[in-house]
Order: sequence, then C-alpha cells, then structure tokens
Amino acid sequence: MTPQEKAKDLIDKLLGDESPIEWKYEAKIVAIIAVDEILDIIDNMNEYDHRLDYYWEQVKQEIEKL
Repeated sequence: MTPQEKAKDLIDKLLGDESPIEWKYEAKIVAIIAVDEILDIIDNMNEYDHRLDYYWEQVKQEIEKL
C-alpha cells in the first residue's frame, strides 16, 4: 500500500461511513498521533529499518495533505 493509500485508509477507518465531514480534522489529528506512536516504536527497535521510518513519515505527510 502506498503512503497515500495508507493515509486515506487510516482517515476512512477513523471516520467510518456515517461520520460527518466536519470530523475530518479530528480524524487527521488522531491519525497523526497514531503514526507518531508507530515512528517512536520504530526508533526504539533494536534492528532499525530506515525503510519503515521513511514509509511512515510519508504516510504522516499524506495525512497532513488530506
């Protein structure tokens, strides 16, 4: 899944089918918090993988664009 697709997927999961569009800002904040937590976990891994870090940084940037 591309970073763009993952960003949209996260926002869609947070909003659900019935949520008003006004909740999009809050969904973006929650998604960014989740991605930041993932990045913290990656940073603390013994075997650091720069590809994972890069991927999730790209996802975060795509969330901010939505």
